[in-house]
Amino acid sequence: MNRRILAAFLALLLATLACGTELPQTIPTLASSPYDLDRTLYGFFPSPPEISLDSVMETYEALGQHGDVVLLQQNIPWEYFVGGSNGGEAQVIKDIRNQYILAHQQGLEVIFIVDPLNGLDRRQFAGLPDGWEASFANPQVRAAFTNFTLRVLREFEPRYLGLSSEINTYHDTHPEDFPNYLSLYNEVYALIKAEAPETQVFVTFQWDELNNLMPSVARGDPYEVNWDQVEQFEPGLDLWVISSYPYFLFPGGADIPADYYSPLLSRTSKPWPWPRAATPPSRSGRFAARNRTRWTT
Repeated sequence: MNRRILAAFLALLLATLACGTELPQTIPTLASSPYDLDRTLYGFFPSPPEISLDSVMETYEALGQHGDVVLLQQNIPWEYFVGGSNGGEAQVIKDIRNQYILAHQQGLEVIFIVDPLNGLDRRQFAGLPDGWEASFANPQVRAAFTNFTLRVLREFEPRYLGLSSEINTYHDTHPEDFPNYLSLYNEVYALIKAEAPETQVFVTFQWDELNNLMPSVARGDPYEVNWDQVEQFEPGLDLWVISSYPYFLFPGGADIPADYYSPLLSRTSKPWPWPRAATPPSRSGRFAARNRTRWTT
């Protein structure tokens, strides 16, 4: 299902749920956090297979049976947050709260990503109001990005908070604007740490593109990793997080080089998501290099 359509559908369903008695008024407290488990954690992006309330509820029940965390990747409601972090009575905050409720009811933790870009084309912004300049230099974009992030931080207190997804794709296609994003990231990182120093802040990188395996945007030879695109975020990068879609590049799992992901081990001192003796998963997903979390879409 198209993720943008899915997001709109979920918003409608969750708003409907909020009007009934199915969900509690507040987010339930987890009896115990999966983050405290001494093992690899697994998680999923919530993608109901059918357009129905029953399908949403059954999906979260299945996630609770098979996973530990759920990924909420929310585009920014620009017009509601350009003027401040309150955002009026933005429906998106109610929708996020309802998804937190569903997740906690199933014992799931939440990893949250504030996403300014189009999930189907990360060369573009998602949902900018008419007349807004599509640039991270735009004061309206910077204000809404900052205000929405701080609202999420204060309202939901996420332990892991991402500030954009697969940002190197935007870097490769808009190199002239990327310094504006980087300065915005650093500004928001400092604001988050001033309020919640224990919150782990990150941005995700598209690993296959970092390896110059996408000819249209390659900046070097195949398997020559563009480390500069990651390391320019240091020291304000609490986790190294990648996404990878090897099925676009390799005929089968056996064709993926055995050391395809292992270069990360020699580049960062932050723990990698698998034990060093383990074989990294060959299926698509995102991997966080600190808490050994893997989540799939």
